[in-house]
This record gives sequence, C-alpha cells and structure tokens, in this order.
Amino acid sequence: MPDSGFDNLRDYLLTSGMSPRYVRRAVAELEDHRVDLFAEAESLGLSGAAAASYASERLGDPEAIGRCMAQIEGHRAWIYRYPRLARFYLPVIYFAAVPFALVTADGGEKRGFLRWGAAMMLSAAVTAAMLLGMQLAIIFG
Repeated sequence: MPDSGFDNLRDYLLTSGMSPRYVRRAVAELEDHRVDLFAEAESLGLSGAAAASYASERLGDPEAIGRCMAQIEGHRAWIYRYPRLARFYLPVIYFAAVPFALVTADGGEKRGFLRWGAAMMLSAAVTAAMLLGMQLAIIFG
C-alpha cells in the first residue's frame, strides 16, 4: 500500500496546538483505518492504485478531518488551553531547572565548576526575571 500521506495532517494538528499524545493516537488510528479500507478494496477485487483511491475516498479528506479534530478543546496542549498560566509558570520552571544542570554537568576542575555554576545561576536569574517581567506586562498590561 502506498504512503498514507498523513504527515501534513500531523504537522497541522501539532501547529494548531493539539497535544502530541492525541496527534500520535489520531494519526495511528487514521492509518489503521486506511489499511483496513485498502484491504477491503482488495477483497472486492481492486488492486494497486484503484484500491488506494477507494481507501482515500472512503476515509475522506484529511484536511477536513484535521480541522474538526483541531476544534476539540480537550485535546489541546495545556499551554494552548491556559496561555496566561503558561506565560507565568514556564520562566519559573526554567529557572528552577538550572540547579539540575549544575548537578549533571562535568565538573572537571572544582574552581572552574563553581565559577561556571555561579555564572549560570546569575544568567538564569537575569533571564528568568526578564521573561517573567515581560509576561506579567503582557498579562496585566
């Protein structure tokens, strides 16, 4: 059976804010349906391009399917469902993750490691403060 051609649908759903978990599941299910319809077409005596055309016709337009799926609010990623919350918490989460980078980094020389760690923490603090300030200005401005 030829390529299912759901790459464009996958990209559209991901860019429209649908959660990657739902996108993987939906595309896998559509591919399964296309395989089943192709097998059904072969059992009816069609072969090759005619069977693929039959399967595509019965399945429907992937763009229309994508538009319907993208409208389901519960399948959207939390960042798209709660953008104000994401704007506030993501900089805080990134700032909290910096100490883990210090733990997992290769120390090599202890003095250099401490200097590097202090520089990382300072740059992370400045960046997080700037991002948080911008996000708060967007939210309350």
